[in-house]
Amino acid sequence: MSFVVESRDSVRIHVGVQNERLRIRLSAPPADGLANAALCALIAKKLHVPKSAVRLLSGDRSRDKTVEIAGVNEEAVIGLLTALESGGVS
Repeated sequence: MSFVVESRDSVRIHVGVQNERLRIRLSAPPADGLANAALCALIAKKLHVPKSAVRLLSGDRSRDKTVEIAGVNEEAVIGLLTALESGGVS
């Protein structure tokens, strides 16, 4: 799953879709991997999987990130994207 992440946003979490990638704005700063950790924690929480099931594959120092989510089927990810886009998941 690919993401565009903007850190240090004034809003705690804002989600949308841009160019077929989930766009997430987090308030966590990019320093020391805090934004990456916040992204993985958010994904784990929303998909109801352990944090260890979410792994950053690429984009450690970039806005463009690719994440692997173990134990989650495609329907669950699509459901998450749909719910986040419509604001239905908290």
